[in-house]
Amino acid sequence: MERLTKHKDFVKVLRLRHKVSSADVVIHFLIHDTSARDDSGVRDQAFDEDDWLRDDKVSTRPVNDDDTQVDNGTKSKKVTCHRLGLAVSKGVGNAVTRNRVKRRFRALSREREFLLPPECDIVMRAKPSASQVSYASLLDQVERLFGDIARKDTKSTRTGYHDMSRE
Repeated sequence: MERLTKHKDFVKVLRLRHKVSSADVVIHFLIHDTSARDDSGVRDQAFDEDDWLRDDKVSTRPVNDDDTQVDNGTKSKKVTCHRLGLAVSKGVGNAVTRNRVKRRFRALSREREFLLPPECDIVMRAKPSASQVSYASLLDQVERLFGDIARKDTKSTRTGYHDMSRE
């Protein structure tokens, strides 16, 4: 699972206010338009040399065997689309505790990534109680929340950004 590293990506996920929550974790999510996805479930996305993850240059043309293709100065590359961002505030604990919670969240999301719909960005936010609970409890919560996200995706119309507020 890739990481959300740019502030604008975090803001995009958080601004749409789609979320699921449990006792110790809140997951904000954004499910991207799936119309540009090929049969393998991976989006074919054009990119410049400088900014290879720009959302405004999505391409649906076929890709070569080496997964890159040059066309008018742009390249085409298959990108996996699950991206993870973490938000662990000082209310969770000191730096050591916050880093332990982040490591757990990364491991949990890697273990249960298969439950998420394709083309999904998530931001996992820790509640203060997240540092006190066991790994097994967090695993159960993340499994349930990822399943909730997948169920909400199947109810949607799959056009553009999903409007989960109507469900």
